[in-house]
Amino acid sequence: MKSVLQIFGFGAELSVLTPRVDLLQQTRYALAIGGMLCLSFLYLLVGFNQDPNGFTYDEGITVYGATNILNGELPYRDFWTIYAPGQFYLLAGLFKVTGASILAERVWSVLVNCLLGFVVYLTGRKFLGAPYALLAWGLAVIWLGSFRFHASPLPPALLFSLMSCFCLVNFLAGKGRHWLFLSGFLVGVAGLFRHDLGAYTLLAGLTTAGLAHLTTPVRQRQRNFNKLTGLLSLSALFIGGATLVLAPVLVYFLSVTPPEELGYNLITFPLTIFPKYRSLPYPWPLLSLELVTHREVSIFDYVKTTIRNFLFVWPLVIGAVTFILVIRQFGRRKEDITKSLSYWSMLLFALLSVMFLNQARIRSDVYHLLPVYLPASLLFCLFLSYISQLGKFRPAAWLMAGLIGLAIIVDPLQAKVDRFTEAVQASPTDIFDLERAKGLAYPNKADYQAAIDYIRRTVKPDEKIFVGNTRHDKIFSNDIMFYFLANRQSATKYYELHPGLATTAPIQQTIINDLEQTGVKTIVLFHEADPQEPNASSESSQVFLLDAFIQGRFSQVRQFGSYTILERKAGYVSTERP
Repeated sequence: MKSVLQIFGFGAELSVLTPRVDLLQQTRYALAIGGMLCLSFLYLLVGFNQDPNGFTYDEGITVYGATNILNGELPYRDFWTIYAPGQFYLLAGLFKVTGASILAERVWSVLVNCLLGFVVYLTGRKFLGAPYALLAWGLAVIWLGSFRFHASPLPPALLFSLMSCFCLVNFLAGKGRHWLFLSGFLVGVAGLFRHDLGAYTLLAGLTTAGLAHLTTPVRQRQRNFNKLTGLLSLSALFIGGATLVLAPVLVYFLSVTPPEELGYNLITFPLTIFPKYRSLPYPWPLLSLELVTHREVSIFDYVKTTIRNFLFVWPLVIGAVTFILVIRQFGRRKEDITKSLSYWSMLLFALLSVMFLNQARIRSDVYHLLPVYLPASLLFCLFLSYISQLGKFRPAAWLMAGLIGLAIIVDPLQAKVDRFTEAVQASPTDIFDLERAKGLAYPNKADYQAAIDYIRRTVKPDEKIFVGNTRHDKIFSNDIMFYFLANRQSATKYYELHPGLATTAPIQQTIINDLEQTGVKTIVLFHEADPQEPNASSESSQVFLLDAFIQGRFSQVRQFGSYTILERKAGYVSTERP
């Protein structure tokens, strides 16, 4: 029991306990752990079966990719994706055990978020103390509860990233170099889910561990262990742990996928094309008061928008303040290991906050701020612990901290209230009775389920289909979830109709060739609402190859709301490439 509790962050208390510690004391710690996990799980579970943002597209990408793997396909080689493979394989393993089901995937997502919040607490315990670590956990759970993209690889990547930080903090506390190796190993695991977050964590960890080593007094280092060789040794240990995970995976995929194609999916497209078609302007913190005076917006909406925009500014402010404090103290000799640990932890999470903000820089919406807010919450709680040292400025500091704390939780709490309201108001007619979506609420699902049922009745299980949009010269997203719910495979590896990819002539021609080669008889077209985002996704590529092909080869047979079912015209049954 004692060793288990120490693993879960209660080592500080238990290390000073002797065999005189009775079972009651140990039980209290175990109950505290269980209570936190249960409380966060119940909170995160509220509304988990409601239709979230990105159900048909974002969630569809992951769950359908997982079933493709169960069918023997490989990412990059057999289906196009810009994501690292970890989440596809994790869900494939889950579906192998539970069966392919949206609810199974969502319960798993809730469990991952629950563990993620708890790792925030464990990490905070290392340098914050129990009360402030508990507050950091509460802030993390509130933010995780507002995250509406189930099946996303982001939470598991964050989980392993923060587990890596937990191990690194243990190393910085002088508990042994094996913690540094384990930290690197977990960075590698994080990279299997989101290679960008893995890279950011690697850089932040290397920087922090390197500076900590270079500024450690000589007498605290091992004998004959100079700065340069020590730095190289520590770097090799950290990077070696990550390499142990990533190298075999990379070698495997390079052996089955052309290197140029793998590089295009994971590096070139995300860095060069994705920003052009997905970028959103970074919100300015303050709106013009003229909007209120001219009655273009109400005072309530003005305040609400200002608070939401503040969410994008706060991580920058807290990061800047942290770096100022770090620079002011840099180079000072710190004999007290507790103070030193707080210092290096502050630097580590400041670096993470700033680096993680880069992935929210393109899709500048609240949901993409999640990676930033978890380390930033730890920094915020660290600053709260310093307020007691401010003397006469303490009341003003607590007031300011309270206003900031309120501002950063209003939006995620409102999102959770909305989820609860949706769950309460959900009509029985909105509940799917599809095999793979039983119990899932989807507003106005009648047409959607009718279209899926029609495909399941008329298309044989071994026949492939294509689910596209009514136009392919301009695309925002498409319904990938349709493949998963209908349990039918796509006729092309480019079933994710990403703008900048499926809107180009080469890819449209490839899709046409795939449809002809497989002899697809049935196509589903979705009439996509035009969001008109301020990026290239709202512009027509003037490429109409795929639309012309569909109009020439297929004709409409059924209509279910926004879904049109087409079948191949008589006389066009060739399976040869054109």
